[in-house]
Amino acid sequence: MHYYLYKLRFTSTLHIGNDSGQDNLASAEYTIHSDTLFSALCIEALNNGGEKLLQQVYTVFQNGQAVLSDAFPFRRDELFLPKPIWQQKAHAQTDPRERKLYKKLSLLPLSLFKNYISASETVPFDVHKATALLQDLFFYEQRQCVAITGQEETQPYFIGGVVFNDDCGLYLIAGCANNEIKQRLDGLLQSLASSGIGGKRNVGFGRFNLDNALALAETANPSLQMLEALLKEQNSAAYMTLNTSLPEKDELSGIIPGARFLLCRRGGYVQSNVPLNAPLKKKSLFAFAPGSCFTKTYHGAIYDLSCGGQHPVYRYLKPLFMGVPS
Repeated sequence: MHYYLYKLRFTSTLHIGNDSGQDNLASAEYTIHSDTLFSALCIEALNNGGEKLLQQVYTVFQNGQAVLSDAFPFRRDELFLPKPIWQQKAHAQTDPRERKLYKKLSLLPLSLFKNYISASETVPFDVHKATALLQDLFFYEQRQCVAITGQEETQPYFIGGVVFNDDCGLYLIAGCANNEIKQRLDGLLQSLASSGIGGKRNVGFGRFNLDNALALAETANPSLQMLEALLKEQNSAAYMTLNTSLPEKDELSGIIPGARFLLCRRGGYVQSNVPLNAPLKKKSLFAFAPGSCFTKTYHGAIYDLSCGGQHPVYRYLKPLFMGVPS
């Protein structure tokens, strides 16, 4: 598998509703789950190449010839990873005044990732430096709008969004088995940049510029070289998910022992080229959140949540793992 880094530089507000499903329109998240990215790519495939291209995209991801991470923040050359839910003993013994900082720290700078894993009482992790690097990546915006159509009286409502600061945005990691798959993914992501991702694209939300893909195998950046090595690690004490994933039923019993994980709710509405009488909600389920750690890997699946609808409704929940160094 060859791994590539894509940077998304947003030119407009990004609206991604929260995972809880409560007050979804007014809320905003600063990451994008891999199942949302995959669904958006499927729609671009359908719009650009019809059912044939959509089936090709589905097949390469289902067969494991391509894999996507969640989209996480970056600032210039610094990437941020989910904090692994694994080693906590050394950090639990730190100064009580710093415990709140550790608790609030949901992302780790890639340049400090190994320092976090190897931290001890004698060589503590610099939580203040990590926190400082995360400052001002973005700011929240709440836009007031008014509903008129079908209303006897105008109804105000709010749309939550995220605006990224200069030199900041989101990145994703894609694994491709060959160059043909990578070129197809490049084209779909370029199309998605114009269409936008997330909610309220009809009013201009979610547009971005896409940097050229960076092959991790060809970079001279030490942090990215480390990242590629961890993505290819096959003999690690633990493996951390870099995306939102869910094992199949027959895999669960083998991966739960020794695992440490968080669950996130995955719901939302169906996007369709077929006219619908009313917005149709997808079947909700819970998946392992990014940062979950396991002693064994699993395959996961692409689930069809259509429930007998007019076309498939795919939920991409196949994992992308990286080794957690001991």
